[in-house]
Amino acid sequence: GYKRSWNFRSSTGFTALGVSKSSADPTDVNGVLYRVHESELPGFDLREVGYDRIEVGLHHVDLHPGADFTLEEGDRVWIYVPQVEQFADENHPLLQSYVDTVLQGCFDWGGQTMAEEFITSTGDWSIYYLNDIPSSRRPWLHRSRDYTIIDKLLQKYSELTRYSERRH
Repeated sequence: GYKRSWNFRSSTGFTALGVSKSSADPTDVNGVLYRVHESELPGFDLREVGYDRIEVGLHHVDLHPGADFTLEEGDRVWIYVPQVEQFADENHPLLQSYVDTVLQGCFDWGGQTMAEEFITSTGDWSIYYLNDIPSSRRPWLHRSRDYTIIDKLLQKYSELTRYSERRH
């Protein structure tokens, strides 16, 4: 199976999400599936530079009960796996703007339940966690609309997220 963690160093100086093979007991990794035409895959491959596109067998995919589609024989599901697993450090921190983007997507697609599942099923949260939001002391100016809920969840799971160690 695979696990999700903060394990990909971007060339622009932050640590992004990735999945990696796991020898431990299989765990669920939630996410969002969306359809793309096969002709669009090269564009995704370019965007996801530093990752390899890996096919996931349909027998490994469970759709949320509220999904408005089904997977049919012949459908293919892909994930992007970092070519090199590297974790956050002082020159490649986790960024609040990235965390907000991911968690806002969780809220949009699956509500607070999906956001909490994302937090608890993601490994390698780090002490190298930077609040990169402009005017970070006035978050309502530049953060996602659900930033107060996001912060409460990050605080609730602070043993995992290291939220209290986040720096400005």
